[in-house]
Amino acid sequence: MAVTNSLRLALVLLIGTPLGAYADTQFRVRPMKPTQAPLDKGLCDIRLRVEGEVELTLRGGTVSLHTLSGRDARDNGSACNQPLPDRDIRGFALEAKQNRDAIRLVAAPSSANDFQAVIRIRNVTPGDDRYHFSLTWKVTAAGLGDEPQAGPAGFVWNNATRYKSRGQGEAAAGDVHLGLLDVDVSIDLGGRVWVVFHTARKEPLSFSGVVNNSEEGRLRADVVCDGPDWHVQGPMFLSVDEARDRVTAITLDATDGHDHLHLDWKRR
Repeated sequence: MAVTNSLRLALVLLIGTPLGAYADTQFRVRPMKPTQAPLDKGLCDIRLRVEGEVELTLRGGTVSLHTLSGRDARDNGSACNQPLPDRDIRGFALEAKQNRDAIRLVAAPSSANDFQAVIRIRNVTPGDDRYHFSLTWKVTAAGLGDEPQAGPAGFVWNNATRYKSRGQGEAAAGDVHLGLLDVDVSIDLGGRVWVVFHTARKEPLSFSGVVNNSEEGRLRADVVCDGPDWHVQGPMFLSVDEARDRVTAITLDATDGHDHLHLDWKRR
C-alpha cells in the first residue's frame, strides 16, 4: 500500500513528539503523620520524578502538573500536614532540598491567583531525576500572623492540653466501616491539634488540624485525615470534661469533594 506524503508527515510529527508533552495530571497529596508535622507551620513536602520541564501548581491539597517537555512528571511520596489555605497567609517560603538549582518559585499564593503556589522544575540531564522541595507557612489558632490572634467570636487558644479517654465508635465512608477504640488528643500552645484513635485493626486512625472555637466544653477544629484509606478534611467537634482531663464525645463529617467520611465516638 502506498504511503502518501501527508501520511508520512503525520508519522514524522507523531514519532518526533515526546510522549506526555503538554499533558496535565493531578494527584491528592497524602496527609503527614502527626509525628512528622511541625507545631507552628503548615508544611507541604513535595517529591517528584521529572524528565524535562514541568510547572507544578498546589491549591489546597491538590497538585496539578503541566508538562512543558519530556514525559509526565510523577509523584514520589509528597505529603502535607494540612492543605494550603485559601486565604492570605504569612511567612510563605520554598526550600529546595534536592536538585536545588532546577527548582524555581514562579508565584506565591495570593488572592490574585486564587491562592495557588506555582513552581517550575527544569531537568536538563538525560532521563528522569528526583526533585524534592518544601513549602511552609506560619500557622496559629486563627491561621494567620506571627502570634495567636482572635478567630471567630474573638477566639484565641493559648493552652497546651492533652486528653486520653477510653471509648468506642465508628468511622464510615461508603461501604467501608472502621471500629474505633480509645482516643488520644493533643493540643499545643498555638492551637494545633492531633487526634489519634486506636482501632479494631493494627493501624491507628489519626487527624491533625487547628482548633478555632471553644464554647461550654465543646471544641471545634478544622482537621485533615492522616490515614492511608481516607484523605479528607472537615470540621471535628470534641466534647471535653476539662475538670477530669478527658474527652467524652467526638463527631466529624469530612469530605475530599467526592467521598464523605462520618465519624462518631463516645467515651465509655
